Order: sequence, then structure tokens, then C-alpha cells
Amino acid sequence: MKNRLCGLLTRRLRLAEAAAIAIMLCVPIASSAANYFYVDGNGVSIGTNSLLAPLDIAGAIYSRLISDSDAASTTVDWSTGNVHSLTLSTSNSTLNFNNGHAGGEYSLILTQDGTGGRTVTWPASVEWEGGITPTLTASPNGIDKARFVYNGSTYLGEFAAAFGGVTISSPAAYWKLDEASGNASDATGNGNTMTNNGSTGFTSALINNGADFGSGNTTKSFYDASNLGYTNNAFAVSLWVKMNATQGASNNRMFYPRSRRRAGVDAQVCAEPLL
Repeated sequence: MKNRLCGLLTRRLRLAEAAAIAIMLCVPIASSAANYFYVDGNGVSIGTNSLLAPLDIAGAIYSRLISDSDAASTTVDWSTGNVHSLTLSTSNSTLNFNNGHAGGEYSLILTQDGTGGRTVTWPASVEWEGGITPTLTASPNGIDKARFVYNGSTYLGEFAAAFGGVTISSPAAYWKLDEASGNASDATGNGNTMTNNGSTGFTSALINNGADFGSGNTTKSFYDASNLGYTNNAFAVSLWVKMNATQGASNNRMFYPRSRRRAGVDAQVCAEPLL
């Protein structure tokens, strides 16, 4: 009988404690409204006692960054946080996504190690925007970001590449062509500024601005008359170009790294009709 009474009193005490806690949650922790944790029949609020929604937060909210360890098979457990970071150190890592919830939004930051060139195999449950699987930035320490919305069966993915730019080993020159006007500066610090010849304009591009060579038969170009250090005819050039339309036979455009018209010019980026 005594044991039963003690058990009953304990249960009642626990219920009373729970009731007391529920009551205490309805009382501000401090007098300042910024310190409220408030609960009533309409919902929960943090930082305010005036609810505007079932969950009302006055102030910043964030998810802690979860750092995962890279391996041949890497599991990303979304139940531990909405934002994960992974530094790639194996040649290829097969990713597995666990514990996503329908309606959940998740981000994965992928960073190349000092070697670079690492790749990943995405889970079969991932579908990419436009149906195109993205290519990771290969340069050492390159950073990419993938963002997903989970619909209960599929992670709908968006991808942003090359945060901080693309690293090239000791280039002679690197022209971003992202100015607002005027000449194109050399991002390597070697001082090989490209002269804007033909009033080439700039427009909004995928990353910052880009040179706009326009349309029509007017030749527009940038050229550099400095010595880029060529000792022979062996060199490599990379150029990102977006055509705004399929060109007709009478106004095809040509982009080339060395001028056909300017003697002594080491490099030229030009758009002009094919004659």
C-alpha cells in the first residue's frame, strides 16, 4: 500500500511539474521583449510576445554548419543540420543522403583539397535543374555549393560553381571582363591590361559583368600590346562565350586570341564578321 501511494504521489508530482513548466513558458524570461520565449494557444514566439504566425521568431535563425568526413562512400545525414560542408580528398566520393524530410531545404558546400580534380557520384534520388548533372570546380581549393529541396522522394537540386573564381597555375594573364566600362584589367597582377578598342560595352553576366560584343557588322575587340612572355608558338587560351542567337551566314562571329590585323599584339579577343 505504501509503495502504491508513493508511486501515485510521484506521478502526481510529475504532472504538477509539467503543468508548472507549461505555465512558466507563458511568462517572459526577462522584462525585455527581445528575451521572450512565449507560448500560448496560438503558437510559439521567440524574441517577441506578439505572435504573427504559429511560429514567430524576431531575430536571426540559422542551422549549424555540419562538417562531414570524405571517404569513398560518404553519408550526409540531414537530421544533424540543414547545411553540410565536405572537403573532397578522395578521387571520387559516392554520396548518400539520409533523413531528409518532405519540404526540407538543404545545402551542401563542396571544397576541393589542395590537389583538386576530385569528383562525386550523386545519389540516385537527386534530380538536377534542366536534367544536367553539374561538373565540380576542379582547381585546388575550389568551392561549389549544391542546394536541394526534398519533396519526399526526390532531392531537387540547384548548383552554383567556382566561388572565389577559378584558379589557374601561373597564367600569363587573366581578364575577367567584368568591368562596368573601359579597359579590361589583368587579375594576375602582371599588368597586362586589355585595351578596349571599338567601344565594347559590358552587361550583366552569369558571374558579375561580362563583355558585350553586341550584334551587327561592327568589329569590337580588346587587345594587349604587352609582352606576355611567349617564347614560341605554344600557348593555351580559355574563353567563356555565350551566343545570344544562332548566327546567319552573313554575320557569323569569330573569337580569336591573336590579332590578324595588329602587328606586335600578343593577344586579342575579338568579335567580327567572317569575311
